[in-house]
Amino acid sequence: PINPHTTRFTLSAFQDTDETDNEVELQLSHGFLMPAKAHVNAAAYYTRTAGGGTHDALVVGLYLGSPGIEGSVWCKVPDSAPNWPPPGVPSASIGNQFRPCSEGLPFPLHVNEVFEDASGTLWIATWGSKGLYKSEDDGRSWEASGPFATTGIVYDITQDASGTILYASADAGLVLRSMDGGANWQQLGSLPGVSAGTAWALATHPSLNGVVYAGTPGSGVFYTDDFGFTWAELEEAGTENDVLLAGEAGHVFDLAFSTDADYLFAGTASGVWRANLTAGAADFTGTWTPLGPAVTLDDASTVVPEVRDVTFVDDGADDDLVVGTWGFGAYVWDVPNTTSTHAALALRGSQITFVAAGPDGQVFLGSSTGTTTLVSSTATSTASEPKTEELPEGWALGQNYPNPFNPVTTIGFEVPETARVRLAVYDGLGREVAVLVDGMIEAGRHEARFDAGRLPSGTYLYRLQTGQGDIARTLVLMK
Repeated sequence: PINPHTTRFTLSAFQDTDETDNEVELQLSHGFLMPAKAHVNAAAYYTRTAGGGTHDALVVGLYLGSPGIEGSVWCKVPDSAPNWPPPGVPSASIGNQFRPCSEGLPFPLHVNEVFEDASGTLWIATWGSKGLYKSEDDGRSWEASGPFATTGIVYDITQDASGTILYASADAGLVLRSMDGGANWQQLGSLPGVSAGTAWALATHPSLNGVVYAGTPGSGVFYTDDFGFTWAELEEAGTENDVLLAGEAGHVFDLAFSTDADYLFAGTASGVWRANLTAGAADFTGTWTPLGPAVTLDDASTVVPEVRDVTFVDDGADDDLVVGTWGFGAYVWDVPNTTSTHAALALRGSQITFVAAGPDGQVFLGSSTGTTTLVSSTATSTASEPKTEELPEGWALGQNYPNPFNPVTTIGFEVPETARVRLAVYDGLGREVAVLVDGMIEAGRHEARFDAGRLPSGTYLYRLQTGQGDIARTLVLMK
């Protein structure tokens, strides 16, 4: 039997008659750092079983891949997992590294969505090629699923409350379902309006089987309560989609339910909107409510940007709503069910292409320029676009303010060039208690908000780690 850590390979024959001077060099590495300009278009965390235990894993789908690196789907090398890192390998040497996990996929590939179903199968919806692919071995290999090669486009895939029915949206308003894990697909009723009724986004009701919601480009939100055979506007007294259209929010890019299933949130061409669902029913009570974000420009005018991605993040208390806007970065709502209060989170001034909810309140997000970052949903950033401000001359970590504080404080730092940085907080025993920033950060002046509500009083160390060295300061939590 082959040792599980042994790699077996075969060299192809080549024209060399001298068999005495042949040498082979094989270099192994844990992975590669995320390239600075890699355009990640979708990402998802999932639970992976390996080494006799489970750990949180991350898979990302790219827009046409990245020069010099194989594949358009990459998996993150875990920082820690059962029996990982290997003996003698310090975890600090692994860092934020990725590896290709694209066997069976064409290249290049435009990935629209990454999704894990209840059985642990990974799915990617793509623009082009065969449209939909699945992996039943944690991304190590992929195979096409469904009759989507004719259209070549799948926008979204989701699963109903029972965990047994998959729904996928294709071009020209088509919606299909599978009741056997993707082995067979059945075409359902099309959304009204053909191309205008194409479901850019799908969301299934968290507790009602057969109830699915679809966000469309220009026609608002539709729903079905008969497993997709017929579709109707999500409405109260027949006017609710009119409310979205009147608010220039008819283009719906993404849909997400609050964790209590009482509210449906829509990312639209005019910000985030919230609908209050009727308990135990597919329709809702009242009307759509706009939540922003409202952005003030240099000329004092206000705009509400497109919201391309919406997701809920478990921060250990009430779940935060995090959204990605097109051109104005990511924003966070602490109490989205009842208020419209929000704050800038990260990558301000960027076109956000994806938002992925991670463990422990962390958020992995990225922009169309290839910048990716890992932040806490309780952190905020107030950096302006680098081109509109004078760039810092060097690395700097400011003293938090206020200090002492209870329980929230702000930490400022300066980045002279786009680079990978990590800002973390440690207790008196050297244990990491919070990660505020971890990823590629654009040049500029940034701020991170640290919420220590769950920590005891005391003196803590916060450290900014960069490729040029580390900078550390102390802060005092006084409750």
